Amino acid sequence: MIGELDPKGEYMTHRLYRQHCIVFEDLYIKDLRLFSNRKKEDLIIVDNLIYSFALDIENGIPIKSYYEGKE
Repeated sequence: MIGELDPKGEYMTHRLYRQHCIVFEDLYIKDLRLFSNRKKEDLIIVDNLIYSFALDIENGIPIKSYYEGKE
């Protein structure tokens, strides 16, 4: 999906996946502190699970779940 929004990778240059998350009470949470060389206000997290951006709620954009062409 992100590849369709930015096919040349000009605007979204990094992606965080499960292996980049911290685990808190069996929840996988994305932590923008991984990008210490960037300003937090320049980063976004797009995810279908709102708890994924619990540490950085102001940087989160919630989306609907999408699996193999089905919402």
